[in-house]
Amino acid sequence: MCLLPKWTLLALALPAIACRSTPGAKPHEMGASAHEEAAARHDEAAVRLERLYDPRATQARRECTSGGWRVGGPCWTSLVNPTERFLQDAQRHRKMAEDHRAGSKALRDAEASACAGVSELDRDTSPFGRREDIIRVEPLKSTGRSPQLLGATVTFRAVPGLTVEWLERDVGCHLARNAALGHNVPEMDYCPLVPKGVTASVKPAGGGGVVVEVKSEDSDTAMDVLRRAELAARAGGRTEGTAPTATGPLREHHMGMTGMDGMCPMKVQGASVTSENVENGVALVFTTQAGDVAELRRRVHHMAEMHNQHRAGGMMGGCPQHRGGSGGMGGMMMGGGMMPAATASVVDVEGGARLTLHPQDESQLEALRQHVQMCAQAMGKGECPMMAPGAEGAPSEGTPAPSPQPGR
Repeated sequence: MCLLPKWTLLALALPAIACRSTPGAKPHEMGASAHEEAAARHDEAAVRLERLYDPRATQARRECTSGGWRVGGPCWTSLVNPTERFLQDAQRHRKMAEDHRAGSKALRDAEASACAGVSELDRDTSPFGRREDIIRVEPLKSTGRSPQLLGATVTFRAVPGLTVEWLERDVGCHLARNAALGHNVPEMDYCPLVPKGVTASVKPAGGGGVVVEVKSEDSDTAMDVLRRAELAARAGGRTEGTAPTATGPLREHHMGMTGMDGMCPMKVQGASVTSENVENGVALVFTTQAGDVAELRRRVHHMAEMHNQHRAGGMMGGCPQHRGGSGGMGGMMMGGGMMPAATASVVDVEGGARLTLHPQDESQLEALRQHVQMCAQAMGKGECPMMAPGAEGAPSEGTPAPSPQPGR
């Protein structure tokens, strides 16, 4: 029986390496958070591989230049490091992590650019949620002898401030945001801008109205666009008489209006949280036995999104302090220093979700773990102090709501 060295057995369990490119790392192949999670997985794989590399390991190798000693040629001896390949594979994983982070950055930068000048409320509310102002939805078809369905044409009535230029900017913002979210916005099943690969154009309509054409080259997506547009015209994706809101994966930038309880994972019925150390990081595991698991996961994903927006301190910065001083979203004082900057990623687990934090500076790992443990203790009381109004980065009570009127 052939026994493999320990480092060979460990290597067999590591993710497969892409030799020349990073599959799935192009910006629009997944959402920004998914890119960051993939980068974290490759970083973890790189750490494991780097530990398998031993710079002192040697192995003799013979190279016969003339067919071997039996035919008269010499067989030279050379020393090689059999663990060198682990270092090379670790470098490939680091490169793949960089590619995914670049994909995430490209999506977030595109969203920031497209949404510049768009109010926070308008970013979080699809224009197709304004059922009362949609006067017509029609199939959009190609021309020719055999017209093919391309998508939908949606006509909005004339309302104060609604112009072609304003709606172009708003639609462009939503297209970029949906791409950053990985086109996973289940609570907006009425919005035709959500599916991957759609394009939109805005033009004036008679009587001062505005027309939006949303289309796709894929026939199945075109049918989905039309279905969503028809649903928007019937119900606007909501109950008649209620105001449209942004929930689910959408980042709730107008948190001050909706209240913190609507985002705190610990406000889900039966929610509990534990902290656990993971390789090169620390995790908060949120679960519920009696409550809405999907809602709990939504809130944990939202927490990670908000944390990554703030980076240093992030959503964890407002936890009770280990020592004196003031906390807030900007970071908690830990022995005289701020909370270490860290990147958050989320994976769903049975009954909930796990939020993992990896420090940007590995030397700050222990400080990060201590801080997150303090957060877990605070949240175990059923509160989310890092989301409290007045915490740095969180909207304070009384923050004026952005005007929902277009063209403000």
